[in-house]
Amino acid sequence: MERAADALLAARRVDIYASGGGAIAALELQYKLMRVGVRAMAHTDAEMQVISATLLTTADLAVAISHSGESQALLHALRIAKEAG
Repeated sequence: MERAADALLAARRVDIYASGGGAIAALELQYKLMRVGVRAMAHTDAEMQVISATLLTTADLAVAISHSGESQALLHALRIAKEAG
């Protein structure tokens, strides 16, 4: 948990991917991160998640929120983010 918090605080930018019920949690995380000075953006549209993921760098962080952990759209965006560094 501490490693995750450190990564969030150190990131140049944090892009948060979610859909359905997870979208509310994504927006909440965005607000909380912005309050502590982290540039964050929640993306709830699958196409925007992919676009966002292609723009990430090694200084950025992608976070996905999913109830099942099996959302193919979210997994696809995370794979792209990983390829981006």
